[in-house]
Amino acid sequence: MNKYQIGKFGQDIVEKKFISDGFEILDKNKKYNIGELDLVCKYEDKIFFIEVKTRTNTVYGEIENSISNYKLKSLESAIARYLEEKNIDNDYSLVFAFVFIDRENKKARIKLLEY
Repeated sequence: MNKYQIGKFGQDIVEKKFISDGFEILDKNKKYNIGELDLVCKYEDKIFFIEVKTRTNTVYGEIENSISNYKLKSLESAIARYLEEKNIDNDYSLVFAFVFIDRENKKARIKLLEY
């Protein structure tokens, strides 16, 4: 798998998890000039913006350390734009879904961190 396929695979795993947990998927891969929102979900009256990070190894460090200040700012800007565009005033959260794929054992592990 190339980098794009690994990312897509991780996002598909996270999407299935959120659906099975009762979340409604509102949008996927919503692109703005200031950033991209991987998944936008709704649970009850709350909106969840899910940023998915997928890794198959720790060559570049621990996956939890892969979020830069620049990435945070671009996500915050994209979220503000999305809320304005869709005229949404619900409570919302930004959630990081870290997916580690163990190719050898053919398993994936997801760690969620609400920001």
